[in-house]
Amino acid sequence: MNTNYKDKKTISGNDNEALDEFLAGKERWNAYVEKHGDDTEVDFSGVDFPEYRKYGDKFNFSGYRFPKKGHVIFEEANFGGVVVYFDNAKFGEGNVNFDKVKFKSFVRFKYTEFGKGVVSFHEAIFCKNVNFDFAKFGEGDVYFLGTEFRESLFFMMADFGEGGVYFTEAKFRGAGVHFNGTKFGQGRLFFKEAEFENSDMMFEYCEFKGDVSFRSLKGSDKLNGLSFRNSIFNKSLDISDNSFNCIPNLSNTKLTNQVSLDRMKVNHPNTYKKGDGESLCRLKEIAEDNKSYQQALDIHVMEMRAKRCECESKPSRILDCFFDKLCVYGQSISRPTICLLVSIAVSWGFYGYCSNLNMENSFLYSLSQALPFVSAGRTSENYNFNKLFTCGTVQEWMYFFSLIQGLFSFVFLFLIGLGLRNRFRL
Repeated sequence: MNTNYKDKKTISGNDNEALDEFLAGKERWNAYVEKHGDDTEVDFSGVDFPEYRKYGDKFNFSGYRFPKKGHVIFEEANFGGVVVYFDNAKFGEGNVNFDKVKFKSFVRFKYTEFGKGVVSFHEAIFCKNVNFDFAKFGEGDVYFLGTEFRESLFFMMADFGEGGVYFTEAKFRGAGVHFNGTKFGQGRLFFKEAEFENSDMMFEYCEFKGDVSFRSLKGSDKLNGLSFRNSIFNKSLDISDNSFNCIPNLSNTKLTNQVSLDRMKVNHPNTYKKGDGESLCRLKEIAEDNKSYQQALDIHVMEMRAKRCECESKPSRILDCFFDKLCVYGQSISRPTICLLVSIAVSWGFYGYCSNLNMENSFLYSLSQALPFVSAGRTSENYNFNKLFTCGTVQEWMYFFSLIQGLFSFVFLFLIGLGLRNRFRL
């Protein structure tokens, strides 16, 4: 009895013939699909493929073609612990569903073409590396909601079409997340509340036509790297509400809309790498454009420290380090204030010791040396100096010590003023 495949609306996992054809290889499967109508649905949900596999240590579905308009469903299917290839596979205009599938070995969708429908890997688990390099997506949204990646993820040179891409609450446990050279369409790219563990996120040389959100990442402090170097953003970029132990790299990016860095904190690293200064300089520029002055000052401190590590001149490094320790590059008011008070106290004790413990006049003389610009300062200085040394010749080293105190006091006062200026944007 001849079967009229055109009347069959579903290629089902409950049909042994369909499973045999699917596992028989590209030629037989593609010929089998051609017998069906364009709107035929492929439903292999819940199928335990290892039960039907007769030979081989992998599932190779490379070059497979699916009905032009039908949905394709692999929800909760079991591929066992072998490698799975969907290289150069072509899905139709219907939805593609890999929800809740657990891939126990390496998976590759290289050069795969998805149609206009929604592509979903909701709550799927990838135990090994997964590769979507050069994959092409259509107009539908792409969902990796709650998906878990236990090793590295590759989307290099992929094309996401005009749909949105959602990695909301996805879990990245692997070492690398690579999107280099990928194009994103008008839809949103959403990583909100995604969770990371010791991962490097690379979005270099990408083009983003829609809004991009990395807001409120979970485990953002566990990221080893986050790079958007040489990428193009046609709309907004949101990296708010994150605390990074790495330095986000936005060097050489083209930004046409606002970049939100609200409540974003970059923690000071223990060591700086080559290129960190450039990355921090770019972040500072963005913070200044956003009128986030305090954030810009905080980033400026890290930028100066990073550039100090790259400086080859030892005297320059020493001077830079002194400036850092003394006032945190003009951000600290308390440090130079404490230094000023200490210099006054030390000088007070020294003058008192040299003047037979005339402590009252010693204190006033030390204070007048530290504050020479006060109107009574010069008069007080001369009067108390004469009281301290009423007889005998004053040694030259006493003048020298007074000059040194005045010089250091001037430096400390300048740094206090610089700190006030930076704090209140005077």
